[in-house]
Amino acid sequence: MATAEALERSVEQLNLSALVVDIGGIATYPPLIPRDLPPLAAIETAAHEWTHNALFLTPLGLAYERSTEARAINETTADLVGSEIASAIASQFEIAPRPVGGGGRARQLREALQRIRTVADQMLARGEVEGAEAFMEAERRSLVEQGFTIRRLNQAYFAFNGNYVQGPVRSTEIPDGLRVLRARSTSLGDFVRRVGKITSAEELRRAAYD
Repeated sequence: MATAEALERSVEQLNLSALVVDIGGIATYPPLIPRDLPPLAAIETAAHEWTHNALFLTPLGLAYERSTEARAINETTADLVGSEIASAIASQFEIAPRPVGGGGRARQLREALQRIRTVADQMLARGEVEGAEAFMEAERRSLVEQGFTIRRLNQAYFAFNGNYVQGPVRSTEIPDGLRVLRARSTSLGDFVRRVGKITSAEELRRAAYD
């Protein structure tokens, strides 16, 4: 923890927002995942990272570092694929699945973070950087008092977590569009192939709703 905080302070001296977090998995070949995950979480994480590998040389994968929309589509797709595969295996072997979205408490936290992000983004758009940071810290303390363990809540937190389907995204447009596209696909493989051709929210809208 001390090392993480020292690294964050050093980055913040460059007038940047910083956050150091544990990594859930890395899409190397083969993917690396934490060794101490529960079985279903390990399956879900492995499927998530393998999805990144499957998308690596597609237009979507190649756009990962160039576009925030492409990154969000890529990460959300990996989340959806991982969740679907883990749920299918849990059903096959009669294992109690993890609650979708983490249950009521997770939903409460996600909604609170979406509200905080919306307000913070509005303040940042007006140039109120210090005010936005102070607001996020006050809200973080409030969440901690409610039993939610969040060590840091800043622009870096939202930039990182906002790429994921269960994260505090600005809107649900990309997750909703991907769910519609999955429902319109003949299989999970067909879904991944179709998503691989998409690099923007506009392309996703056309693929899902046209």
